[in-house]
Amino acid sequence: MSESLEMNELKTWEDYYKLSQSSFEQGKLAESIGSYRRALMLNPNLTQPSFLGQLPELSTIHIPAKQLNILPDPKTIETSEGFVISLAGNQNFVFYGPYIDIPDGFYRIQVQFDFPEFNSEQTDVSNQQKGFKFDIAAPFPSIIYETEVDPGQEQLNFYLDIVSGQRAEFRFFSFGTAFSVKSITLALVYSPENSLDTALEYYFDLANFLSLQNKTDKAYIAYNNCVEFDSSALNIPSFLANYQGFLADVEWTNAYSTLGQIFQHKGKLEEAIICYRQLIKRVPAQASAYESLALLLAEQGKIQEAVTMFQKANPTFQKTEFYDKIWRNLNNYGNLKDDVEDSIEISQEKAYQYFCQKNNSYTIINLNALDEESETFLNRSHISLANLKLIKQENLALEEIYVNSINSGDETKQLSKLIKKKSDFTWELLNPHYFQQSIVETGYIYTICPLTGTVLKSNQSFYIQQHTVTPLCFYRFQGTEVFYLVVGGWSGGKVAVYFPQRELLVLLSPEWGMWLKHEEYLNSFKAHLVGNWQDVKSYLSPENKTKKLTSISGVIANLGHYFWNDLTAIDYLDQTQLLDRIDQFILGSESRLELHHLFPEIPENKISKVQNNTDIFQFVLKNNLFAVRLTEFCIQESLVQRIYKAAIQNCSEGFLQQIEEAKTHFPLLWINLRGHNKSWINQVDGYANIINELSKEYPNLAILFDGFSTEKETMEKIIQQIPSTVTIYNGLNCSIPETLVWAFAIDAYIAVLGSGLTLVTWIANKPGVAHSDRAHYSQIQMWAEARDNAITPSYVPLESIVDIQDGREGWLNYECDWKVIYNQVVNVIRSVKKSSKQDQQEMNTEIGQEMSEVVLEKKPDLTQSELPDSPEELKALRYELERTREQLERSQSQLDEVLAELEQAHWELHKNEENNNQENQVEQAVPTPLQQPESSSSEYLKLDLGCGGNKKPGTIGLDYCAIPGVVDHVLNLQTDKLPFPDRSVDYVYSAHCLEHLTESPVHLFKEISRVCVEGSRLEFWTPYLWHNSAFIYGHTTYYQEDNYMHLCVWFPDFWSPGLGARWYLKELVYVIEPQILVELYKQKVQLDFAIRYYKGVVHELGAIIEVSHENKGQIIYPQRSFTTNRFAQRFLLQQQSQPFDEIELTQALNWFNGTSS
Repeated sequence: MSESLEMNELKTWEDYYKLSQSSFEQGKLAESIGSYRRALMLNPNLTQPSFLGQLPELSTIHIPAKQLNILPDPKTIETSEGFVISLAGNQNFVFYGPYIDIPDGFYRIQVQFDFPEFNSEQTDVSNQQKGFKFDIAAPFPSIIYETEVDPGQEQLNFYLDIVSGQRAEFRFFSFGTAFSVKSITLALVYSPENSLDTALEYYFDLANFLSLQNKTDKAYIAYNNCVEFDSSALNIPSFLANYQGFLADVEWTNAYSTLGQIFQHKGKLEEAIICYRQLIKRVPAQASAYESLALLLAEQGKIQEAVTMFQKANPTFQKTEFYDKIWRNLNNYGNLKDDVEDSIEISQEKAYQYFCQKNNSYTIINLNALDEESETFLNRSHISLANLKLIKQENLALEEIYVNSINSGDETKQLSKLIKKKSDFTWELLNPHYFQQSIVETGYIYTICPLTGTVLKSNQSFYIQQHTVTPLCFYRFQGTEVFYLVVGGWSGGKVAVYFPQRELLVLLSPEWGMWLKHEEYLNSFKAHLVGNWQDVKSYLSPENKTKKLTSISGVIANLGHYFWNDLTAIDYLDQTQLLDRIDQFILGSESRLELHHLFPEIPENKISKVQNNTDIFQFVLKNNLFAVRLTEFCIQESLVQRIYKAAIQNCSEGFLQQIEEAKTHFPLLWINLRGHNKSWINQVDGYANIINELSKEYPNLAILFDGFSTEKETMEKIIQQIPSTVTIYNGLNCSIPETLVWAFAIDAYIAVLGSGLTLVTWIANKPGVAHSDRAHYSQIQMWAEARDNAITPSYVPLESIVDIQDGREGWLNYECDWKVIYNQVVNVIRSVKKSSKQDQQEMNTEIGQEMSEVVLEKKPDLTQSELPDSPEELKALRYELERTREQLERSQSQLDEVLAELEQAHWELHKNEENNNQENQVEQAVPTPLQQPESSSSEYLKLDLGCGGNKKPGTIGLDYCAIPGVVDHVLNLQTDKLPFPDRSVDYVYSAHCLEHLTESPVHLFKEISRVCVEGSRLEFWTPYLWHNSAFIYGHTTYYQEDNYMHLCVWFPDFWSPGLGARWYLKELVYVIEPQILVELYKQKVQLDFAIRYYKGVVHELGAIIEVSHENKGQIIYPQRSFTTNRFAQRFLLQQQSQPFDEIELTQALNWFNGTSS
């Protein structure tokens, strides 16, 4: 270490710059680079030092523009020189890649580009638009360099350290200005691998520098490299001593603590102890250093010194020794021990900190993806895999077996089957949770001991609220040892089995196994029990064996889950006559309506409200309750009626009069405004344009603006751009009951897919248009199944949505052409039939009579003297009758439509009979629907390959790029193995992924065969070869029928060995846009003929394949079907081509040759 580095006066960038130059002149390159980093950090505009320019290039990486990937949406062109131009108007990431691995070192980097439309003489600098943003991710999402480039620049020149630069990505984000990319060049000028004598110094200083920039992941890697380069000849502790006068205390804190952790992890305890002692010496207030040092000393047997260190770290250490003792005590078999003084008070918060810092080594096993190591672990632990699979099962008959295995009476106990739970959801996660029914009907939850298989029951529950959206309930069982069945999440199903004595967690749910942070909620659970241990001890005591059953609801901060999961469950109890089995109802802070208004059958003294959801844990303990959060997943009309009536009861007379006035307008259009995230960024101008166009056709138009109150400014901007003749209603400040009444009053809506659709679709069941970012389109199928007899929204086509990549992960803002939304909403409005006044008067007479009959049917003994006299009851009855009137009007309208369709069908039948013998018969307008395949077994995994942000519900998402909460495994599908055991998957889905693979898909196909069980179903969707969308940038392979026929039908014996299985092509699905189908129908063009010979008819091709590991020697030809989108009903495609004879061929040849007479 040079003497110059021992100075304490380094304060300014000039000081570091001079030191960098001095070190360079002395040949101390690592020191020179380190000083230059700090100078650049203090002065980002520092010009490149000329002395570093003298460094020779050790190696060079050259990346031409055409080696970068191009996103599908931007408009680009390639020049004859090989440059790529992003045209004006692009607003997004345009170029990215090429995902190369870059060795560690210090690089001189040059990026060459141009602005072809820039003219410095004609450009007003004050109004100049930004050029583009350039950044480097190595690997994503770790951004190691970023800058904005102004028009007029031609290149970037800078120095950059790269450490752990795997899959490096160079990205260009366009702000709308046209620019071209020429090339990127990286010249390595210092390599630690080639400079072993200075590598330790280089990595250490780089690690300190990265820590100062809060790039902790990269800093950890650099510190770890220090340890890797340590040797007896170059000892780190002695090396660090040379830096004493150079680094600030904050840097020593980062350096010593991180190096101490690394040494400890590698088993070098003496070196770790030196680091922690030095850290304490320099920063005496660093409590974590005392704790870490104490643990190391304890491992060496120096217990007394370890205790002293702990006491210095935390004066209240005496209490921490009880945390583990209490935890073990609470999880002993049988009665709790009394060896802990009841007077000891423990803070739940400090207990949580203790368990987090303790670094618990939980063993987590995923039952849905078992490997050989996990199975061996379970066998050695004497935990039966078969028992775990039985615990996971949801089956009403199984619940009855459990109940009757323990039932002491002679009479067989049967669970209620009055109303069958809906169980045919596309998403397995939503299918019934029958253990909840056992809890309601018996007051206990049942399962089996994972070790012995003995049937057990429990009424001991611990409820914790993990964040605002994840309720969890731990049910305590005493089998051979104490274990907990963890249930919860918004779906309320079985999540995991937790064995506290083994610190083992076995995951049962594929979805919640991926979504939850298991260590976090286990530490929180422990802290809850230890921090409230006296109450827990009392709760578990034999004296409190009998417990009251309580239902928990309103605990998730999401409007949709409250109506969709919580209220549907209580409604199901009412329908099955089980409502009175609940002793108490706990309502959390997210309850949106008064429960006794929704269900007057529930006495108010049974209802308890908790303002803070985290207090429910103690409420359950102190009141000796057995808690369950009941969930269902389909909103029935009976619940809708209750919701409407409860909403009316909570609205003023003045508000209801406003509703009546609003209903005189047509159309009354609901517009959902959203600005905080997942927002249509053009919504101000877009909605203004839509309203302006609608007002031309509908002069009596009225608009209701819905959304948070924070959208007031957006609403006012829209109002400024529309005619004053349009009536506006402000719903931004409305309560939930008022917003519900508005939802029932409107004619149509435009809303963002998500909670913005809850009231207008799931509750009021109105027609309308929905749009969102692309990721949320994966929820479409789930939304369709969430309500009984739901009116499907008219979704804006996915190809019309352009996500804005702004660095956010999920819930992206997006662009959409307002004309697309307008065309859809005007079609919706036209389908909403409004009778003329004359028709209305005639209908009113009939409806009035029917309403009278309805009232008499509901209340046959009602007389004038018995009419309700309170304003609230009169108001409720009035709107109940009005709701009945609306239903009868809709029924009359639907009847008219059915009669019209029957008349049309009769005419079509007559027409077909007349044309039956004609040569060119038109295809049937409504073909026979194809039977959709049944969902596959829940015992196996279901994959979505290349899922991006649109993962199919119920699947495990795989992609090359991480998207938290969506992508579950990040890998290269072209080269990596799928991270699943053999024969563990029974369904593979892939949409718009295969066409992006730059190499042959055979490797991926072989991996699919490996993980698939016999009879697995594959579902591949790609752009169709004969459609323009197949040829957009980024697509490298073009798919049509022959790709799959070659593999599965024509040459299966050739391909089967390479695939590792026999693939049977069961179905080819052609996706055709509705307007094209209508146009072909009008032109009387047969669909089979159009698909075979016309370009642009089919825009997407689906292939449904069955995987077989047994060569049955069969040749199966696929059936061909068509549909309007991949989620819609499919119809069998009638093949119209007929065999020809030689005479016809001769006539055709002569005609085309011009020799025909």
